[in-house]
Amino acid sequence: MSSRNGIDLMAHLMRRAGFGASRSELEQLSATPYETVVDQLLRPEEQPELDKFEFYRYHPQAESSWTYLHVQMDWLHTMRNGSRPLQEKMALFWHHVFATAASKVGHSYVLAAQVRLSVRRNLRAVSSGYRKAVVPSPTARPNPCS
Repeated sequence: MSSRNGIDLMAHLMRRAGFGASRSELEQLSATPYETVVDQLLRPEEQPELDKFEFYRYHPQAESSWTYLHVQMDWLHTMRNGSRPLQEKMALFWHHVFATAASKVGHSYVLAAQVRLSVRRNLRAVSSGYRKAVVPSPTARPNPCS
């Protein structure tokens, strides 16, 4: 599926299910069957955790969660560089729905814990139902024009 159509289809999928992908990532993904890529997106627990040590080496303040800026830096890095794009996009969505105002919380590490513990952990149950709704059969393919 490494044709131009396959790359376009994977680019569409990664924009909808994540935050997009680089050209090299798209070429690598287009060599994998579409259903396999969708299944990988819907099973984030099977994907490796992001190794943040290099990021913390260059931005050590992001590890501490002392300010909201540090929490944002850490989460944005995870969203862009992690191997679980759908999980992070859903975490962003649910964070928007269940967001707590920074002025009400008083501590940035509480917001970081909310995202880390409650939102990401509860996505496992959501993604299993989503998997059944989005991919009803192995031959189902999305409309690339949507």
